[in-house]
Amino acid sequence: MARPTATPPPRTRSGGGGGPDSEPDWLTERRRKGAALTSELALPSQKQKGWEFTDLTELDLDAYQSSEGRIEGLEAGVDAADGPPVVLALREAAERLPDVVSERFGSLVSRDDPFVARNERDWRSGVLVYVPRGQRLDKPVQLSVYQEGEGTALNWRALIVLEEGAEAEIWERYLSADDGTDGLFNGVVELWIGPGANLRYVCEQELSERTWVFATQRAELERDASLDWVALGFGSARGKVRMETKLAGP
Repeated sequence: MARPTATPPPRTRSGGGGGPDSEPDWLTERRRKGAALTSELALPSQKQKGWEFTDLTELDLDAYQSSEGRIEGLEAGVDAADGPPVVLALREAAERLPDVVSERFGSLVSRDDPFVARNERDWRSGVLVYVPRGQRLDKPVQLSVYQEGEGTALNWRALIVLEEGAEAEIWERYLSADDGTDGLFNGVVELWIGPGANLRYVCEQELSERTWVFATQRAELERDASLDWVALGFGSARGKVRMETKLAGP
């Protein structure tokens, strides 16, 4: 893949990124297409393969107001043994590392999916973890993503890119600020693992029992790459988490 042409940013940055007016044109266009698809795509029924045990008849996605939530962990120091991997709020990364983000963002998930389309339209909070060729993070990235506010929707986005021979360990926790929160969590996670790279990715869900949870998580591994992927669910049982791994090349 192309190496970033922008001046490397600080290794970590807190917050969810800048406002919509500062987004690059390609990202604004993706939001526009996501909005168009959101109005066209119906929610899956129990007659569709893979959704037989998920009843969505009581779910009204439009009843939830979009929110950025609260993210902890982006402000913590992350260093590397041999170079400058990046852990950065995704919206800021889209501006400062356009080559990395525009090439990989959305390439593993289908926008012809009502939950992905809605995420494309509404996401505000997210993270980019980018580890260049032959480099590694010397300690795990640990992020806590909080669903805040009654009746709110949090559309979370994570893009993890490891180039050839890179190594990283990443932990994400999804939590509710209150045990009784009635909310919607809609996450999209894309894991790119280059040739000979090694990623350990742990995703833990501890959201309120009253929160709807939907997650679309996709990974692609190139030759001789390794992925240790663990998904833990201790909170809500309302919704569906979809995980898929693809092997690229021979």
